[in-house]
Amino acid sequence: MFSDFRSMRARRETAILVPMKKAFRIIRLHRPPWGMDRLIGEAAERLGRLYGPSAADNYRAKAPGAMQSNLANPGVYALGAFDGSRLAGLLLSLFREPVAEIPFIHVLESYAGMGVESALVDAAVRLYRAGGVDGILYECLPLSTMYLREAFSAHGFDRIEREIMTAKLDAPALMTAPDLACPPPRPGPMGRSGGHAGGGL
Repeated sequence: MFSDFRSMRARRETAILVPMKKAFRIIRLHRPPWGMDRLIGEAAERLGRLYGPSAADNYRAKAPGAMQSNLANPGVYALGAFDGSRLAGLLLSLFREPVAEIPFIHVLESYAGMGVESALVDAAVRLYRAGGVDGILYECLPLSTMYLREAFSAHGFDRIEREIMTAKLDAPALMTAPDLACPPPRPGPMGRSGGHAGGGL
């Protein structure tokens, strides 16, 4: 999904209270808040459904450190949605001139359907719009129950058609494929391999 804001050039940051079904407070985060372990546990469980128990175990082991590094990185804009002092959801975004990217949104299952994702998206869009970015790109693998089409379409985002495919590594076609010499992946921004910094956390 992509939205264009080329005409917006003011540069400021604002604390935002978004009126929703519940009074969720939206706060910029610089360190993991209380309740992050629960969020990581839910995401790991969803990854386990997709890729098996080893993927869930790997995420549980690596995600806490990776999340802490992401939140401390000045290039990452992290927003937490809170119900009182309880973490209800998290959005990670980053600016890659001239556009901003949102590679991660997660809503805790106990808050599914309460509008947390809309509150997070609304706050992120308003902040980036005020900052004068040329556009915002959202792309991630949802690991919780969310209603993102409505959350993004309210801000004029367009849906980009794409194809995503998966295959088990022991699939017969892959087992007979010729060996390929591949260099090891280079670490990407924020110490992760690949092109989408923060994606999948």
